[in-house]
Amino acid sequence: MSTDHGPLPSQRSPGTAAFEDLYRATVPQVRRYVEAWVGRGMVDDVLGDTYEVVLRRWEDLPEPPDERRRWVFGVARRTAQVSLRRDAATRRRTGELLAEPPVQDGTDALVANHRLSWLVSALPAKERDAMVLTAILDLSVTEAARVASCTVAAMSMRLTRARRRVADRLATEAGAEMEADDVR
Repeated sequence: MSTDHGPLPSQRSPGTAAFEDLYRATVPQVRRYVEAWVGRGMVDDVLGDTYEVVLRRWEDLPEPPDERRRWVFGVARRTAQVSLRRDAATRRRTGELLAEPPVQDGTDALVANHRLSWLVSALPAKERDAMVLTAILDLSVTEAARVASCTVAAMSMRLTRARRRVADRLATEAGAEMEADDVR
């Protein structure tokens, strides 16, 4: 049903060009963001699921372009989290256990050091998200807070905690390596 002013807001659907424009504008950064969450092996599936949700929920898409980008990142984050939970449940059912979390490919772009990559990927989800948004995607703390739907203060705290955890773990490992070298 439409009015003289076009379709009702609840019936708004994307034209092919509108969806493709949004996709082209957001997919490079969303891909890097999703890779940091799920790794290269799952990224295409999560991206497909993300943009399927975007298309299905087109009427919920905010009007301002910056808000659209934030909204797509939010969809991507929730889709990645669901995929990770499903993957973990599958691994538990099949008895597959991992000694370490998988190396996050997006994090590898941030650092060449495999161990540091693993440390970032092993952070609690909100802290890892803060590191990925600011360090990999190069968003400001304010932009990252908008993407994560939290306050700037909360994002700053998450980032501070993440940096502290990584630094503490690296310092502990460096101390252990020095002790091992002294024993040799």
